[in-house]
Amino acid sequence: MLQVPRESGGKSDVCLVPLESLSSTQGTRGELPAALRNNTVMALTAFDPPGTSRDRAENAAANKLLWEDIMQLSIAPTCAWQSYGFDLEEGWREDGFCLAFARADADAARHQVLELAKKYDQGAIFQYVYDEGEKRLWRNTLGACLDMADVVPSVLAAVDMSVVAGHPLVALPWAGPSDGGILP
Repeated sequence: MLQVPRESGGKSDVCLVPLESLSSTQGTRGELPAALRNNTVMALTAFDPPGTSRDRAENAAANKLLWEDIMQLSIAPTCAWQSYGFDLEEGWREDGFCLAFARADADAARHQVLELAKKYDQGAIFQYVYDEGEKRLWRNTLGACLDMADVVPSVLAAVDMSVVAGHPLVALPWAGPSDGGILP
C-alpha cells in the first residue's frame, strides 16, 4: 500500500503479510496507520481479469477507467490510496486502489465496490477490518466474479519495506492514472 494516511497527517508505505507467512527474519513494523485501523478498507484493481494477461500499459488504462468509476460512487471513500499486491515467488504484481470507508457505511460501500469489481471482470476484492480488541488486521477475500466462499480470512502484519525493497516487481512504477488513486 502506497502513501497510507497516518494520524500525524503524514503518509507511509505499508507492506502487509499474512501472519502465518512471516519468517523469523521479518519483524513487524509497529502500529498500523489510522486509515487502516479506523475504517473498513477495500482493495480492488482492474488488472488482468482471471484467465487474461495484458501488458502494463493496458492494465494502467483499465485502472484509469476504474478510478473514474470510483469517483462516481454514491458512497464516497473517506480516503483512498494507490496499492499493489504481489507474489515474489510467482513473479506477479497487480496495481490497484485501497478505498477506506467509515464503518457505518461498510455494508453499502462493499456492495458498490463488488459491483465495480464485477464490471472490470475481477475475481475478488480484499476487505480489511481492524479488530480493536484483538489488535489485529483481518483480510477477507470477497468473491466478485469468482466464488471465494472457501477462502479463510487472514490476520496480517505490517513488515518493514526493506524486506522487499530493490526487488524488480516492487521497483516498478505504479500502473494507474497519473492524476488519480489518492484522496486525502
